[in-house]
Amino acid sequence: MRIKKYSVAAVVAAISVSLAACGGASGSKSTVDHISMAVQAGPGNQAAFDQAAGAFERETGIKVDVEYIGGDYRSVITARLRSGNAPDLLHLVPGSSVPNSVLPLAEAGFLAPATDHQWVGKIAPDVRNLVSKDGQVFAWPSSVQVSALYLNTKIFAEQGIEPPQTFADLLSACTRLDANGLVPVSWIGMPVTRNGSQATTISVATGAADISVVDAIASGAQTFQDSPQWRETLNMIVAMRDAKCMGADGAVADDQQAIADLSSGRSAMTISNSQQMGSFSVTDPERAGKFLAYPFPGQDRERSSVLVTPYDALAVNSKSSDEVKESAFKFIQFVASPQQQGAIAEKIGNLSPDQVTNAQLPDEMDPLRPLFEVGDITVNPVMRWSQAMYPEFSAGVQGLVTNQSAPSDILATLDRAEGK
Repeated sequence: MRIKKYSVAAVVAAISVSLAACGGASGSKSTVDHISMAVQAGPGNQAAFDQAAGAFERETGIKVDVEYIGGDYRSVITARLRSGNAPDLLHLVPGSSVPNSVLPLAEAGFLAPATDHQWVGKIAPDVRNLVSKDGQVFAWPSSVQVSALYLNTKIFAEQGIEPPQTFADLLSACTRLDANGLVPVSWIGMPVTRNGSQATTISVATGAADISVVDAIASGAQTFQDSPQWRETLNMIVAMRDAKCMGADGAVADDQQAIADLSSGRSAMTISNSQQMGSFSVTDPERAGKFLAYPFPGQDRERSSVLVTPYDALAVNSKSSDEVKESAFKFIQFVASPQQQGAIAEKIGNLSPDQVTNAQLPDEMDPLRPLFEVGDITVNPVMRWSQAMYPEFSAGVQGLVTNQSAPSDILATLDRAEGK
């Protein structure tokens, strides 16, 4: 049975704002000549927002003072909001799953509503519910992260193995690669939360991430323990472990090590995302044509999909003055233009809404193109979870990989974290 998924148009096409290609911001001068902005330090973020701030200043005369915060950005920015000394523009995460998510901050009154601005009407309902509360929109979802199974095509060719089309194909490939002394899948176990992100990528192959399942659990009509889709997702990880997909010792790596192993040929696959792989492409000119992204395979070919995450969100501090808010919203309108969307997404390593809408994918995502073209993509369900759920889920998945927990334990933990 085919999984019901969001269409491309519903997920990201409506995010695109048809503003002027030159930037879309008004050229009129504001009474405010500068605004402040906080951005989480990370791969490509500084290059992306430095260029956006510079282009905005040239267009409007308004300077954006960007502060890049490393370490525990989530805690730092929420603490500054509570203490009243946060910047005017905030780099956040759509949904509710982490401390710097849009919805809990909007509920606490920290974010200025943006309902009357031009770009708000372009956000699709299924994305809009990640940045709105009580009928008011509070943030602009600015780039799209794509998660997939990345293969070293050279290793597969040398081993005479075809890219897996079904989960059985994947297990068979793991057995053969392990027997030949290779790590089939560099499982990313550090930080712990990366266990959860890989499991979520797998969940699109079982239907666990389907909107009907997400809504049923959120409404209380179903529990995680009652969900055959989530149980199948976790059982697939157990099957991968038992087939030595993660190597003989189930070794785990961080993103840097996993990608290095994939590049060197020590491993044949990794479950990663466009942002992590995009940051690596800057330092590896041989990557093109060597790595290819495939959908994580389901039990049959009809169970394939692509996980997408509206990853970044820009919001305005409710405590800023009205004049500053006006200039801050003008900056959001500027970066929502097609030209700026593309420039920001390229530097971060994600995709712009226009790229996703038109299936304009980088070469390494070519195997995903047919799914994008017909709209077989799925919005990350974790973004609607509570903050307590994802750390528990990630720790439980890490336990599965190391044979220290069972699927039933994780499902029960998720239900408890959601108050069921």
